[in-house]
Amino acid sequence: MRFPILNSLCATVKLFPAVRYGNLCWLFSLCLALLQTSPTHAQVLQNGGGTIKPSAIAKPEIGLKFGSVIVAPIPFSSPLIGSGVVLGAGYLFNLPKSKTSGVGIARLTSSNGSSGLGAGGSLNFNEGKWTVSLFAAKADVFYNLGDSDTLQLPLNQKGELTSFSLMRAINEKLSFGVQLSYLDSEISINSKFLALLPPALQPDLDIVLGKVNLIVQYDTRDNTFYPTQGILGDINLSYGKEIDSAFNKKLLLSSRDYLKVIASGSAYREKFKTGVLAARGVFCSAGENAPFFDTCGLGLVDGLRGFSSFDYLGDNSVSFQGEYRGRFTERFGYVAFLGGGNSDDTIGGLLSDLDVAGGVGLRFRLSKKLSLDYAMDYALNDDGEHFVYLSLGQKF
Repeated sequence: MRFPILNSLCATVKLFPAVRYGNLCWLFSLCLALLQTSPTHAQVLQNGGGTIKPSAIAKPEIGLKFGSVIVAPIPFSSPLIGSGVVLGAGYLFNLPKSKTSGVGIARLTSSNGSSGLGAGGSLNFNEGKWTVSLFAAKADVFYNLGDSDTLQLPLNQKGELTSFSLMRAINEKLSFGVQLSYLDSEISINSKFLALLPPALQPDLDIVLGKVNLIVQYDTRDNTFYPTQGILGDINLSYGKEIDSAFNKKLLLSSRDYLKVIASGSAYREKFKTGVLAARGVFCSAGENAPFFDTCGLGLVDGLRGFSSFDYLGDNSVSFQGEYRGRFTERFGYVAFLGGGNSDDTIGGLLSDLDVAGGVGLRFRLSKKLSLDYAMDYALNDDGEHFVYLSLGQKF
């Protein structure tokens, strides 16, 4: 179900999206999509390369000096911020008897003037039992909010995010942890006329948001970047506290808290020697007090291709997607995918009117050691809208 912007104008505070952890591409998915915890390419930094098991890397060199350097300019085309490039660099390594750790930095620039800078690191230690991660980002982004078929509101958002997480592995498959996130963001209407007004008279919205996430993860995958067998299950329960103000935080507008849960599951099975069949399902439910930018929706919390992040929103969402991954050679590969789902303010309405999208993509292997691919995907949805995605790694 698609929710046009007119449905949100009655709630001014919920009109403005901030940032979430999500799916656009490296830094943008970190800086503009903050406060979500759906698996994305951000996991390369957030979870120290995720859960790459030492057995998944042929004869890995152990120690800080035996790591792998990943440097890649990632061009992208986004319906939200136009075209641009993300310049990213990372260093991945293994401590003795532990899973992959890493540090990285990325900078984003786009054709509509958006920019961002993010850096982070994750350390897996004590024979893989503990993972500690720290991430910080700063962004200045221009985008339009609203359904592309109706009214769109041009916005400019500036924000800073800090995130810290600690994970504890119970065994090789089961782990749990906590994540703390803090966002300070200012959102204003992108208008040349309003820019002529004195700063004290320019309308804006200042958002301060803190979140605590409790995470449970079950993982039997043989590799994080390119799994060929196993399953991955996540349950993420979060509590958020938001304070909204205006005029440089001089006027308090509201203070509210809310709960949110995201449950996801992915499965992988090797097919035809060089192929992999992958499937993923995601369910999201947010309290009615959740701000607009931290609600649920297709393309917002699930990485579903073929849907603009802010066009399909609701307090609840569900999605499913399947993908076949094949290889032409060791260096080149391809994918074919199909997915769909719905978003609604009630759980009962989720299966009433499903939206569908599908497409194909190409893969170029940047690192044979880590099975890390550069990805280019083309998606078409049932409304006739098409999207191109350029990114690092698989979508799930």
